[in-house]
Amino acid sequence: VVAVTSASVGLAASTYDDPLYFGKRDIMYMLMAIAAGAFVLTVPVSTVRRYSWTIIVAAIVMIIVTRLVGHGSHGAVRWIKLGPLTFQPAEFIKIGWLIFVADVISRKLDAKRKKSMGIKVMFPLLIVFGILSFGLVFFQKDFGSMAVLGGVTFAVFLIARLRWIFVIALVVVGGALCTLFVLMEPYRVARLMTFLEPFKDPFGKGFQLTQSLIAFGRGGMMGLGLGNSVQKMN
Repeated sequence: VVAVTSASVGLAASTYDDPLYFGKRDIMYMLMAIAAGAFVLTVPVSTVRRYSWTIIVAAIVMIIVTRLVGHGSHGAVRWIKLGPLTFQPAEFIKIGWLIFVADVISRKLDAKRKKSMGIKVMFPLLIVFGILSFGLVFFQKDFGSMAVLGGVTFAVFLIARLRWIFVIALVVVGGALCTLFVLMEPYRVARLMTFLEPFKDPFGKGFQLTQSLIAFGRGGMMGLGLGNSVQKMN
């Protein structure tokens, strides 16, 4: 919150006539998150596991609802508006998917008294992951969330001691699919090229990366100190 407030004082002052506007808003959101976290801590793990299937079905439904009534921006429909609030269902899907994958694997391994995970456990999970990924990539054009889900899935598989032959297969197939998804959309290719050469378009597509590099150039790894940056005033 302190970092966001410090970095946004120029924009907040010029746009909302209040240099602390974003800081105040983030404090409100932080308090809401703390309250939600405190509530979640009171829910027993057994209850969460009992509803893991319900959570993942709700995640798929949210993808469909977002496609039908969602709020779009720059060609991507990823948000749902509820009065003054706007939320992105993909964020809930990430949490729900983690709970679902961990629950399914632990149940299967406990039932079979095994210490490592095989293809009979992995394959059904990959089918559900494919459904979620299809919805995120093609309905919401959210390649980033799909990549996060893939990373989470891969991490849980490793923790579950998936056999190395399947790990290698997942890396090869996953890498090929990611490459395909990037090449399918010109704007994804453009983002990749911008990442490699941001100064070709420093005030357009490469703006964020060039500003980050300039910030490192001015302040180094430790920065100029809280409140001492002048770049945010531009």
